[in-house]
Amino acid sequence: MRQRWILQESPQRGRLANAEQSNAAGKRNRNGQRGGAFVEMALATIFLFVPLLVGLVVIGLATINRVQLEQITRDVGIMHARGIDFTLPQNKLLFNKLTQGSTFVGNNAGDNATFNGTMIISTVRKLGASECASGCSNQGFPVVTYRVVLGNPALYTSWLATPASVATSGKVNNYKNDGSARAPSLETLMPAMLDGEEAYVAEGFMITPGISFPDINADTRVTTFAIF
Repeated sequence: MRQRWILQESPQRGRLANAEQSNAAGKRNRNGQRGGAFVEMALATIFLFVPLLVGLVVIGLATINRVQLEQITRDVGIMHARGIDFTLPQNKLLFNKLTQGSTFVGNNAGDNATFNGTMIISTVRKLGASECASGCSNQGFPVVTYRVVLGNPALYTSWLATPASVATSGKVNNYKNDGSARAPSLETLMPAMLDGEEAYVAEGFMITPGISFPDINADTRVTTFAIF
C-alpha cells in the first residue's frame, strides 16, 4: 500500500512569520516618523528659535547700552549742576575719559575722539518779572540760557529747544527775546517751576552699531535725559 505524505505548515510558524513581517513594517514606519520629526525640528529651529535668539541678544545688548548711556548722562548732568564748564578743553577730555569703554565713543584718542552719540547740556531758567523789568518777550517762559553740545552734534537735536545763537562760552545770546530759546517741554515736565528757578538738563543719545543686524534693526538708537 502506497503511503502519502502531506506537508502542512504549522499554525504557530505562520503566526511567527506574520509577526516578523508586522515588526519589520512597524520599524520602517517608526524610522520614517523619526526622520520627519528631525526635519520638523530643524525647520522650527531655523524659523522660530533663531529669530527668537537674535531678538533676545538685540534686546539684551540694547539694555546694556541704555544703562551705560543713562550713567554717562547722569554723571554729566551732575557735573554741570555743580559748575563744571564743558567748553574748556580739559573738561572735554574729562568727558572723553568718562565715555571710554562704552559704545558712545568710537575712538578715544584724546581730544580727537570720534563719537557714536551726542550729549547736550542745558541750563533752563523761568524768566520772571524782576528779570524782565525793562521788558522781554519771553517773560513767564522757561528758556535755555546755556547750551553745550558734546560728542557728535550732527546725530541728535535737543527736545528742549534749539537756540538760534549760542556763544563759544555756552551762553545763549538774547535768550530774553529769542523765541527759539523757549523750552515749553520742560514746563510740561515741571509745571511748578517758579520764576527765577533754574533746571540743569543733560540729554544723551547714542547709536549702537555693535548690535545692528541687517534687515532687523540696522539703526539701533537709545536716548535718555536727566534733570537736576
